[in-house]
Amino acid sequence: QAELFAATGRLAEAEQTYVDALTAARLQGALWLELRAARAFANFLAAFGRTDEARQTLLPVWQQMSEGHDTLDYVYAESLLKTLE
Repeated sequence: QAELFAATGRLAEAEQTYVDALTAARLQGALWLELRAARAFANFLAAFGRTDEARQTLLPVWQQMSEGHDTLDYVYAESLLKTLE
């Protein structure tokens, strides 16, 4: 839904939807969902030049991952972090 809001120029709503997704994943203890949400939100932030916020959003979640380093979600997050350096 956040991508739909962003695509239609409803950026504040998109941002809130990303924040809500991150919060929901954290409350559920769903680390993989949190990584996906953080990656998507970081990508959104980076697209608007907010690279420091993007890195601060994604890095702590990515660092918690103790397995699945060969999955697409993890690899994509790692790649995004490298571009945000």
